[in-house]
Amino acid sequence: MENQDESKPKNFINDTTSLITKELAVIKEFGPGIVTGAADDDPSGIATYTIAGAQLGTRLLWISWFTWPLMASVQIMCAQVAIATGKGLVQNLRAKMHPFLVISCILGLLVANIFNIVADLGAIADALSLVSGVPATWFILPTAILITLAMVFLSYRQISRILIWLTICLFSYVLTVLKTSPNWGEVLKQAITPSIPQSHEEWQTIVAILGTTISPYLFFWQASQEIEEIKSKEKLGIHISFKDMMKIRRADVRVGTFISQIIMFFIILAAANSLFKAGIHNITTTKEAAQALEPLLGSNAALIYTLGIIGVGLLAIPTLAGSAAFALTDFLNMNNGLDTKWQQSKVFYGVIILATLGSALLAMGSFDPMKALFWSAIVNGCIAPPLIFGILFIASDHKLMNGNSLSMFSRLIIGFTAVLMTLCALTLFF
Repeated sequence: MENQDESKPKNFINDTTSLITKELAVIKEFGPGIVTGAADDDPSGIATYTIAGAQLGTRLLWISWFTWPLMASVQIMCAQVAIATGKGLVQNLRAKMHPFLVISCILGLLVANIFNIVADLGAIADALSLVSGVPATWFILPTAILITLAMVFLSYRQISRILIWLTICLFSYVLTVLKTSPNWGEVLKQAITPSIPQSHEEWQTIVAILGTTISPYLFFWQASQEIEEIKSKEKLGIHISFKDMMKIRRADVRVGTFISQIIMFFIILAAANSLFKAGIHNITTTKEAAQALEPLLGSNAALIYTLGIIGVGLLAIPTLAGSAAFALTDFLNMNNGLDTKWQQSKVFYGVIILATLGSALLAMGSFDPMKALFWSAIVNGCIAPPLIFGILFIASDHKLMNGNSLSMFSRLIIGFTAVLMTLCALTLFF
């Protein structure tokens, strides 16, 4: 009896240790979902959330929790398509849709991504100008060249893990809100109570938030990174079953998107507490956007804002250029991949170079960086719905998905997301 009693705690400890080891193994495999979540809070996202808080106060706080399951479901769907088929989104779209429709989707993605890169490069340059006093145009081309060289010659996976640390600066919005001590009762009320838009401006802001949260380039990036993960594991002779891979990716994406939406919530709230209350409703400059952090950081607000913009911008621009390159080369059945050498994937890297440097030349023109960021989010909000419908069509095909099609519950959530985004986008025209 004594030996049996002593064995129970040992078994419990062994079982607990085994469980912890398994969970740590799952966390170790996190990557594409976390990076996608971090890239989602790009300069366009920061600008859009700041504008939302400055213009409308806390009226749109509820969108942060409302969009989390929608965003996570779409990203998980894109991952599932890639893992189940071993192919990217474009190759799967070609198997089910007319080539004209597929190339239309790719051209739409290219236009949206270039517009987004132009806005993001302008935002990084404007932020650097804010802390240095040097004209913003001096920073645009060097930033684009640096990103291009890194994409061609370095491992983006390693770079992204370093850059994610810079995105920690975004948590200064959380600390700012805590310092300003808002009326938490009112905040909670606004956060859990959806409000019906009262004006065309408010509808624009909702479309922009949906567009910067559920962005087309993230669909293609998520899927392409799953293919990269599969290829890298195959080189090492590692095989992970579909079930285990999806368990890892669901957790990965949910964590990444949850952090992204938490940041959204606090950026809107910080802007509402500082800019909206101060009567600053029309954000036109980086300096005005940085003022949302002044209650916590004072004169250092511009510096921390700049570091955050650089971190998320350098994460997002490669995903924008990379997703366009993956989409185009997949359509042309050409070799691609960030782990491939220049000689193996010249067209793939050529698209990245042209997209980044071409966007830099456009960004050197005279434009309002905050408006450009906001409108790039709106463009994404208009292009995303047809792409979601197309990917949902693929993910629901049991044969194409090799018996691993989406569950009915996931189809309903994603279908609802596409319909909602379509209706919101239509309000801009009618």
